[in-house]
Amino acid sequence: KYRNNRFIDNIAWYGSGLLSWEHAYITDIHSLYDTNKGIVKARGAGIRIIGAESYTAINCTFQNNKAVFGAGLDLVEIKTAQIIGSYFNRNEAKDGAALSADHASDIIIKSCIFDNNHANNFGAGICIKQCDIIQIKNTKFDKNIATKGAGVYYYKVTKSSDVHNVYRQNQGKYGGGIYIQQGMMLRKIHSQFFENRAESGAAIYLMNMKNATIISSYLYGNNASDTGGAVYTDM
Repeated sequence: KYRNNRFIDNIAWYGSGLLSWEHAYITDIHSLYDTNKGIVKARGAGIRIIGAESYTAINCTFQNNKAVFGAGLDLVEIKTAQIIGSYFNRNEAKDGAALSADHASDIIIKSCIFDNNHANNFGAGICIKQCDIIQIKNTKFDKNIATKGAGVYYYKVTKSSDVHNVYRQNQGKYGGGIYIQQGMMLRKIHSQFFENRAESGAAIYLMNMKNATIISSYLYGNNASDTGGAVYTDM
């Protein structure tokens, strides 16, 4: 268990702030990960967790971290993860500037803020690839920038739910708020999309989805320079 720690200005190939390997049960409370940097093909400048049984972050802050993947937090082949009440600000990466998850089983993100993160390619706020279940609740995505899915990028996620979230002034080429590719099931309930911008799908971009349901959500003032001012679908 980690509590009230400060990981600042550390440099490494992987996990500049914290690196944990297989079979661990990790809880992190009120920790700060600030201005950590990964070098060359680095993953997880703030934290990198590989093959853990569980990881829980409560009221943690990830800011000003730089890496190739998952500059703030990088989760790989983890069974369960809960990110609660945490703040991700001004992280920079190629994919998943604030948070990256790859081949995870079950992830819950609740009451978090993703603000002003920047990814060159996918998911400035969150980048999720080949995961089973992802739930995002009561979370805000504000002014993030990426090529695809500035707020959230999903790729081959079996089941995803998006409840009571706010996406505001995010900007991408495809999917200013959310980009989803080759997913099995998406449910969006009571979420709000304000003033997001993209070339296509300013709020939401859906590509090769099996099943997508949007219920009681509010999409206002989103702007696409080409197609799908609010939602673009190619299913």
